[in-house]
Amino acid sequence: MNCYRFNEIISDYLENNLSVTERKDADNHLIVCETCRVLLQDMQEMLVTAKNLNSLTVHDDFDNRLFDRIEKINNKNETKKAPLFIRYAKPLSAVAALFFVISAAYISYDAYYPNLNPLQPTNHAKTTLSEPMPDPVLQQKVKNLASQPLKADSSQLDNSSSFDANIRLVNDKK
Repeated sequence: MNCYRFNEIISDYLENNLSVTERKDADNHLIVCETCRVLLQDMQEMLVTAKNLNSLTVHDDFDNRLFDRIEKINNKNETKKAPLFIRYAKPLSAVAALFFVISAAYISYDAYYPNLNPLQPTNHAKTTLSEPMPDPVLQQKVKNLASQPLKADSSQLDNSSSFDANIRLVNDKK
């Protein structure tokens, strides 16, 4: 027998409600275990002290009054205001959810557009044709148009016979 098992059966041991083999096992354990021996002695002293206590007399309506007081205390506890964190749990969780959604949107935006920082102002006036165009087909069409000379009518020019102008892209190395 171990101490845990003895603690489980100590009440039955004190009331002599154990079988012969369990009683022998408990007695053998008490011989080797001083902790359980002290526990048994303490329990026996408490029982003797409890038996020697004077009995109390109470009024006939003591039970009713006691149960009424217990019920009043329980009702008071139920009507108390909820603690501060419970009262504001829903609004705080809504704010936390909104923060999560905004953070997720910002992280997603940053993942798709890593070079664009929405917190830094951009100067769109500096955008030139030297920056690569996103669509390669459109870029090729612009290059083809830029490589062709531009000719104007003499009727549109004053006193000039013809006008040739070449327009090139900045990226064009020709």
